[in-house]
Amino acid sequence: AVVSTQSTGGADCNIVITQPRRISAISISERVAWERCEEISESVGYSVRFDSKMPRPYGSIMYCTTGTLLRKLNNGLHGISHIVVDEIHERDINTDFLLIILRDMLQIHTQLKVVLMSATVDVDLFANYFRCPVVEVPERTFKVDRYFLEDAIEMLDFFPPPPRKKGKNNRGGGQGGFRGGRGTY
Repeated sequence: AVVSTQSTGGADCNIVITQPRRISAISISERVAWERCEEISESVGYSVRFDSKMPRPYGSIMYCTTGTLLRKLNNGLHGISHIVVDEIHERDINTDFLLIILRDMLQIHTQLKVVLMSATVDVDLFANYFRCPVVEVPERTFKVDRYFLEDAIEMLDFFPPPPRKKGKNNRGGGQGGFRGGRGTY
């Protein structure tokens, strides 16, 4: 939504979103591109170690690992307007080092927007460290029903085939299926 609603039409908005693992960066970028009805490398891309499908250079979203962003920041902020650090509670040396760099960059580059996201983080710790306001999004919970294999079998009214007799000429055996006129499968 940020890319689509920038006052300049999104051309000056280049968002980098970190994920703690390669598979997350790749799969989320593919999902976001799919939801935007585009191919990967149009406005959405990813960059992870040894693999990248970069988005266009303007009005884009790039998913990457924390280490990839650290390497990119060695050359400065060139073209980055927003940095989103997702799963901030998964602390490691790269994430901690990235937070130090981001805090220092915010002092110099006042136009940079940084978003730290987590469902389980100590909000006060990061708010004090960055000296910034906190935006909390209220959680929404959805009712979850648990079903086990036995429940599915019972709901489908399925019955297993009788055991086959061992022998040379036995090619068929009994047939399992569904009760209640649903046919045999």
